[in-house]
Amino acid sequence: MRRIVSVFLPTWSTDRLRRETAKSPPEGVLPDGPLATAVPDHGRRVIAAVDAGARALGVTRSMTVTKARTFAPGLQMVDAEPEADAKGLRPLALWAGTRHAPLVAPDPPGGLWLDVTGCAALFSTERALLNDLRRRTSAFGLSLQMAVADNRFGIGNRYEAPRCQRSCCDSPSCSVWCDHPGQRHREHESVGRPMYTMS
Repeated sequence: MRRIVSVFLPTWSTDRLRRETAKSPPEGVLPDGPLATAVPDHGRRVIAAVDAGARALGVTRSMTVTKARTFAPGLQMVDAEPEADAKGLRPLALWAGTRHAPLVAPDPPGGLWLDVTGCAALFSTERALLNDLRRRTSAFGLSLQMAVADNRFGIGNRYEAPRCQRSCCDSPSCSVWCDHPGQRHREHESVGRPMYTMS
């Protein structure tokens, strides 16, 4: 039976920007300050992506830049680069394809699809494979969320993941980790094998 992993990088745009400009950040961008990207929209500028620091201050996607600055006066703003974001996913997909799955595809604006069918045996278990993927991706300084199911349609919308009341954080069968502090794993029943995701 096929097993498909969705890797969602919720702060990919800002993570990529910080990684690529670590040695020479753009003018006005500090290494540790809250960061957001913006795009023009009908005569105004709106937020396209935010990092964890900006999100903690109440800044969200689609918010106008003017409103965002009322929430976070010290917010650092740069122009969004969707083409660069998409291009940056390609080497990440190639890297994942050398270790975790023979079939990997970028999923812009900030994600990957991996077909890990038959690959669990290389890591002894599917859980071990996912843990290795999470650990190594996190080591790049990237925030991530993962879900795995029998097909990509079973995973659903990662941007608005379904929620349930029963936590499986302590269950040995839980196959997914999330590196966001305070977030917990959730188990969602699907047709056939369980699909694991996190909220």
